[in-house]
Amino acid sequence: MPPAAPIFVMALPGDAAGGAAAAAAATGELVAELAAARSEARRWEETAKAAIRRSEIVASRLGLLARATTILAASLDPEQATSRLARLVVPELAESCVVYLVDAEGRLKRVVVADADSRHVEKLRTDADRLGLGTDGVVQRVLYEGEPRMCDVERSGWLDSLVEGDTGATVDQPHEAQAMVLPLRARGRILGAMSLLSDSERPYTVSELSLGSDLARRAAMAIDNAQLFQQEHDVAETLQRALLPAALPAHPGLSIAARYLPATAGVEVGGDFYDVMRLPDGRLALAVGDVAGHDLAAAALMGQLRFALRAYAWQGDSPSVVLNKLDGLLDGLDPNAMATVVYAVIDGSELNYTLAGHPPPLLRDAGGTVGLLREGLSVPLGAAPPSTPRAESFVRVERGSTLLLYTDGLVEERTTDLGDRLEQLRRAAAELPGAEPEAFCDDLLAHMLVPDERNDDVAMLALRWD
Repeated sequence: MPPAAPIFVMALPGDAAGGAAAAAAATGELVAELAAARSEARRWEETAKAAIRRSEIVASRLGLLARATTILAASLDPEQATSRLARLVVPELAESCVVYLVDAEGRLKRVVVADADSRHVEKLRTDADRLGLGTDGVVQRVLYEGEPRMCDVERSGWLDSLVEGDTGATVDQPHEAQAMVLPLRARGRILGAMSLLSDSERPYTVSELSLGSDLARRAAMAIDNAQLFQQEHDVAETLQRALLPAALPAHPGLSIAARYLPATAGVEVGGDFYDVMRLPDGRLALAVGDVAGHDLAAAALMGQLRFALRAYAWQGDSPSVVLNKLDGLLDGLDPNAMATVVYAVIDGSELNYTLAGHPPPLLRDAGGTVGLLREGLSVPLGAAPPSTPRAESFVRVERGSTLLLYTDGLVEERTTDLGDRLEQLRRAAAELPGAEPEAFCDDLLAHMLVPDERNDDVAMLALRWD
């Protein structure tokens, strides 16, 4: 075997050994500092992630509130508004949602239910319809106190537990979910309650209770506005109808029908009217008019003009004279007011009429030919001195013909030329299978107007020579 290689051992001086120890110590310090820096970086990273999560939660909640506000502001129907809200909060904030409102007698009535699982909706609706029978439940306390509550419930029968006052499980039986009951309060009144059920894997926190309370406040204000709008609209329509004839007179040889449809764009009353009356000499007088404006003043003026027109017509004067007298009265009542009127007198088969700035009457003969009566036209009432002469026109009408008088709400449309709309009305009248007055009015309304989207009132009179 070859000899082993020699091993050399060199002894270091004392100061060199100390330097190595110092280097090792410095390295250790650097390692410790690096570890500390990494720990601090991880801590800052976790802090940043937490801040991002919080900002995402805040953004999500603000987005939910913004969408809820948009949805609630888009409808003036309480049930429609709450239905849209329920579809929004389920499933974003709740697994189930039930909204109740207090009716005029102070009782709760279910308005809408929603559930993330469509299979549960029918049972939820059935359970919800029993709400209001209890006396000591969470819902009743919320309605009485006006403060939101959050409680533990079981998923099955959670509404019953909220009403009957039993919302707790035993110690050995953990709760499956949580519920929030939120008062719908607006302008110092409790309008109802909104109950939300949490997802079993996502229990509610105080933060969700605050979010739900904010949603409930916005919903309550929208519901209150919608209810006030409906009340004002009902009052306005009642007033408007009270100014119209309670019934149409019967007249030998004529069938008569009338329609009045208020505008849907607001609660203001309008100045549209119609009237039919038998004159002392046996003739039949009829009128359709429209006072400019959509407020109580226009409605009041319309009532004055309608009753004055009856008085002038009763004297038996010709249509042009009657409207001249009415024009003089309008000038005395309100020099700045204007109105359009068509006034006609029927004597057997003869029609005598005059138009004061009003849309032309429509006449369909027995064969189905339709024309617009454009003669006898003069300026609207209030547009010229009352003594301005007014034209009249005479038309002989055959048996089986149908006459239609109407206000501009039937034909005026912001995006369409008036002449085109009048032609559309004429064609529609010609295409109808029959001209019985009741059906004639309904069919023309269906053809000319979009349901529940009227920017102006509509008044109509239809007569047929039998």
